[in-house]
Formats: sequence, C-alpha cells, structure tokens
Amino acid sequence: MTVAHAQVPDRVADTRHASRPARQHVAPARAGAQQPAGAVRSTATPEILNVNSGRAGGGGMMRRETASHSIQTVTRQFMDMRSPAGTALDMVKNLPSLNVSTQDTSGMTGGSIESRSLNDGDMALLIDGAVVTSGTEYIQEDIDTENMDRIEVTPGTSAIDQPVTSAALGVMNVATHTPGHKYGGLVDFSYGTNDMSRQFIRLESGDIGRTGLRTFFSFSHTHADNWIGAGASDKKHIDFGAQKDIGTDSYIKFFASWNQERYGIYNYPTADQFYAKKHGTGTWGGSSDPNSTDFWGSHREGPWNELFLTLPVHLRLTHRLQFDLVPYFAYGRGWSSSSSGEAGSGLTYANGTAVSPTQLSVNYYDQRTPTTGATVKLTYDISRHNQVTLGYWYGYTQSRQWGPNSAVNQNGFAIDPDNLSTAYFRA
Repeated sequence: MTVAHAQVPDRVADTRHASRPARQHVAPARAGAQQPAGAVRSTATPEILNVNSGRAGGGGMMRRETASHSIQTVTRQFMDMRSPAGTALDMVKNLPSLNVSTQDTSGMTGGSIESRSLNDGDMALLIDGAVVTSGTEYIQEDIDTENMDRIEVTPGTSAIDQPVTSAALGVMNVATHTPGHKYGGLVDFSYGTNDMSRQFIRLESGDIGRTGLRTFFSFSHTHADNWIGAGASDKKHIDFGAQKDIGTDSYIKFFASWNQERYGIYNYPTADQFYAKKHGTGTWGGSSDPNSTDFWGSHREGPWNELFLTLPVHLRLTHRLQFDLVPYFAYGRGWSSSSSGEAGSGLTYANGTAVSPTQLSVNYYDQRTPTTGATVKLTYDISRHNQVTLGYWYGYTQSRQWGPNSAVNQNGFAIDPDNLSTAYFRA
C-alpha cells in the first residue's frame, strides 16, 4: 500500500512549535469535482482591508445642514487650523456671502463686514442666541477664539424667532464652548511681528459628581505694537461657561466674559502725508515724543471694560413641544482720547494750581452702554416639516457719552478721568 504525504509550505510552518506537526486542512470536495491527490488548504492568514468613511465636514466648513433656509457654518475643526489670535471675523473670511476686512493681525481691534452693498450695521450679531451690542468692531471683546464651538452665518433676512430688528445683511451667531465631560485643559501661546505675544489657558472641571454640571474657565493676555506708527495695545480676557444637562434633550447653559483693553488708535495718513513719507520729506503714524501733539499716548482708547452674560435654557416638554429662554446682559464702559491742541492759561489742576500753557489738552469720551433683555418662545412640531412658534422679546439699551476737555500728564499720556486727584479741568 502506498501512502501519499502532503508537504506544507515553509512560509506557513509553525516554527515556534517545531515538535508539533502542522495542521492540515483538506478543502471539501465540491459535488461532481475531483480533488487532486494530496491537495490541501493553505493555513496562511488572509489579507484584510478595512475601509471606513465619515463626515469630515470639508475641513470644518461644510457641515451637514437640515434647516429650511440658507446657512453657512464654520466649525471647531476649521478654527483649530487658524491662528488663535484671530477673531470671529477672521474665521468667516472665506465664506462666500461675506467680504470681511480687519485692521490688524493680533485680534485687538475687530473689523467690518460688507455684502451686497450692505455693511455690518445691517447685520445681527448673536452669542448663544443673545444680542451682542458692541458690533463687529468689538466682538472680539466678548469671547476668545478658542471658546467658539462654531459660527453660523445666515445670509439675507433673519428668522422671526431671533432677537433682531434690522438684519437685511443676515445674522451671525457664535456658539460658545460646551464644557467637556472629562477634567482637563488647553494651553496655547502665540508670538509674531510687531512684538505680538499671546497666552491662553483653559481649565475644564469635567462632570461634577452626579449633578450633571460641568464648567470651564479661561484666561488670555495679548500684547502687540501698532503696525502703523508708534503705540501699543494690551488686552486681558476671561471666559467662564457652565452647562447642566437635563435628560437627553434639555439643558441650561451659562456663559460670562470680561474684557479689559487698552489700544493705541491708528493714525492713518492723508494723501499728502503718504506721498511726503514715500519721497522721504515727511513722517506720519504717531510720534514717540511726549511733547508732540501727535504723541501716541494721547491718542488711545482705554481702559475699556466689557461684561457679557447669557443664560440659555432649552427644555423639551413633550415629544413635540419645546421651551426656550435666553436672558442676556451686557455692559461696556471706557474712555478714548485724542489731541486737541495746547493747553492755554484757562486750565487748572484739580487742586486749583494753574496748568502750564505748554501742557497739551485732550478730549475724553465716556461711553456707557448697558444692555439687558430676554427672549422666550414655545415651539410645537406639527410634522417633520411644519412648526408653530410663539414668543416674546424684551430688550433695553442705553448709550451715554460726553467729552470733557482736560490736559495730559507730565509724561504726555492721557489721564485717567476716573481719578479726580489727577484730572484737570477747564476754569
């Protein structure tokens, strides 16, 4: 009797257990087919190719939208690829419906928006659905870039449930950072031209016990020299957020920010000044000489303090009925100064001492803009494509400003009008 021996290829032999004979798996014969003598099935591991797919969001600029109106969104994925010194306006520069211009690269002085021959005066600005009173020029004072989850721009007219009265250009809504469920934090640093430096730190509490509450706190500091002429800007900013989850589709969210900023006002040239400097026969852009009427220290804004608070509440009462409440409060106060010539003999110190005629005088403008309000609405889903909304919006805004005339300090800098012991008054 002859016995046939099958030889296993070397590449599949188990060299770790040489004494153990390699297993041989004989392939089952198909009906009507003849198996060659000695044929065996290879034990080699088959190659496996895994293919996964997901929604990358077009780099954070093509989020899936289900709204019945046009909406353009910039998400955290895109903002993480941009400079953290950028503002909300810098984040939406690439949107097709907007033309955005900013005054500097350090995120200190804001900018402007234009679209279809309209400017940002015709655009509503919201943070978590609450009104931002400072406009595009100062939106960077209400939230740091790292604490923005997404920015939604709705070109054209606004929805009827939003707290806006004039929004022919559209609505821009900034969604604040949602605190994480795990304890942690974020730190980043920036440095650039014009002695620009920025530091940012954010701490996350994570879930606090079984309360369903989680919070975050952040602080940032930015400093930059003026890119035109002499002068510098300095900014300190604090953000705080908290969220309480109620069930699977209800929450209470709180956001608060405080901003203090001093920045040098840019001295843009006239056409004659520009060409004079171009041909080497003149200068412009602010002087570093404290005795000059063009000294940058008497042409600056601040300290300007900005406070912003909002408390969005979203409750799903039934499968079809939802309740939303968004109270908000904002307050801004500060000073700006500009040279108004030389001080004459009619000025005296607060203690009655006459001011030298060589002292420079400046104008101060106090701006106080308290804003408070709230929106409340009930939304009922009739079907997948139809809703009924009933709501009310209350808002109150006040703006006060005046311009007392005073003299600068001995070092040429504008005085602090809140300090009456150093303020000067016209006799």
